[in-house]
Amino acid sequence: MIRQSILGLGLGLCASLLIACGANQPTAVPAANMVNPASAFCTQNGGTLNIRQDAAGNQTGFCGFPDGSECEEWAFQRGECRPTSQNQAGSDASVKRLTMQDNNSKITLKKGEIIEIVLASNPSTGFAWSTGPDAGKLLQQQGAAQFQSSDPNPKPGSGGTETFYFQAVEVGSGSFALAYQRGFENADPNQLFLIEVEVTE
Repeated sequence: MIRQSILGLGLGLCASLLIACGANQPTAVPAANMVNPASAFCTQNGGTLNIRQDAAGNQTGFCGFPDGSECEEWAFQRGECRPTSQNQAGSDASVKRLTMQDNNSKITLKKGEIIEIVLASNPSTGFAWSTGPDAGKLLQQQGAAQFQSSDPNPKPGSGGTETFYFQAVEVGSGSFALAYQRGFENADPNQLFLIEVEVTE
């Protein structure tokens, strides 16, 4: 009888311990599935989202449109740019593409227009393109420069292109330059991209 009581007491104690341990088990909290509203806005309006990464590893989303044009996703959500086909129908935010072939040329922009500048670059060498101190007077940079490797399967040391977007923000004329240099060196740029810009109403 005593043995049965002890056995029953032991079983009860074990059951209590098991219940207590089970109660203290942490409850798994489902991860929040946060949707980037600008990305969602892009796809909801017929665009294709493209994520680009710069040399520092920062990512920026661009919304591509069926007419081949594209826009930084947050700028598109704010209504600051739209497909080129719509721009031609009356918007002032059309995009002009420039490359090194346009170096030392003169361009005319309407206020609000956007230019895309695509230049060869290899950040593994320490070199990168940067604007001068007076770049923001006529043209204002839209987002960070984006690096795109020319190698479909990028390897260490692979080169590619840097892409900049600038919007004409002030009527006037002047020089605009991008310098290809190492930021830690006090030396002349390895290359210069220079254009004469005229902005009209």
